[in-house]
Amino acid sequence: MVSKLSYDEILNKLNKVQKKVFDVIKEKGNVSNEDIAIELDKYPHEVTPRTLELRDMKLVELAGEGIAIKSKRPVCLWRIKPNQEKIIF
Repeated sequence: MVSKLSYDEILNKLNKVQKKVFDVIKEKGNVSNEDIAIELDKYPHEVTPRTLELRDMKLVELAGEGIAIKSKRPVCLWRIKPNQEKIIF
């Protein structure tokens, strides 16, 4: 069963790592998984599943493409999804 939850209710359901990833995206704006990993002192493969979970929860969305600072490779950038009145969880 799918229910509509408020933005705050969804945020309260995030686990610790999801919340940390969300907070980095919120603070930094358009940011890659590599940038998030650097900020959280983790590896990109540790944060990538969390960004995908946040995307599935409709909290974040793709913001475009960029070049990673460390690897110099093309990357997807994430941003907080605007207009978060109701979210399907």
